Amino acid sequence: IHHRIWKSSNVESMPQRWKTAFLRCKDIHAPYDYQTMLWTDESIRDFIREHYSWFLQTYDSYKYPIQRVDAARYFILYHYGGIYQDLDIGCVRPLEALRIAAVAGERGIVLPKTHPVGLSNDVMLATPKHPFFGAVIHALQARNRWYGSAYPTVMFGTGPVFLTKIFHSARGMNRVWILSPDLYGGDTSGRFFYHLPGSTWHDTDAHLVKVTYACFRGSMSAHMALAALCMVVFGRRLVGSRKYRKWLKAPLLPK
Repeated sequence: IHHRIWKSSNVESMPQRWKTAFLRCKDIHAPYDYQTMLWTDESIRDFIREHYSWFLQTYDSYKYPIQRVDAARYFILYHYGGIYQDLDIGCVRPLEALRIAAVAGERGIVLPKTHPVGLSNDVMLATPKHPFFGAVIHALQARNRWYGSAYPTVMFGTGPVFLTKIFHSARGMNRVWILSPDLYGGDTSGRFFYHLPGSTWHDTDAHLVKVTYACFRGSMSAHMALAALCMVVFGRRLVGSRKYRKWLKAPLLPK
């Protein structure tokens, strides 16, 4: 099963480059009898309500739509298994070879390695009811909090940083295949995917973390870079707040 997510079932409403990539992926996998499931906002919520009602309140409470999309992909892969792929990720060649290699190596999960956060969640392969995604879906509620800005809230709450942290803490990691960058989307003949412009939910904070990581790449880890970002974000919001401006104007000593 090839899982894709869009706001509606109308493929024509996709951006042209995404639609072209979507249809190309379908054509590439036609000989392998892959079933493409195009999930929508409505069908995802119905799925959560029917099969995972305990999570519905959290699902509805997410501040950003991308958080619901993130959470949905984890539940879908846990429930059905198969391949999840973002619409801004195109297919270079059939993923059947990747699937066969994962099965032969007794790897129930395939996740791509990316920088600077560790693992990406834009392409994932899984067998149904794999314990890794079981751990992922049951960790979501505890991470549903506000991290000061959109980017860290998504990244730490449902996105790649969240997924990476669960990977390092969950049991059964030996059954996870980390897809190397050259197979994920590198400029090599062996790659399976290519990347299109996307990340529509990214804001100024996304650029801040990339700049921070680039500046300190040789002397700090990705998590330290993200921590520095949080300091920048909170500092920026503090300086821009009305209370802070009022505090700056207040006299140091009472008259």
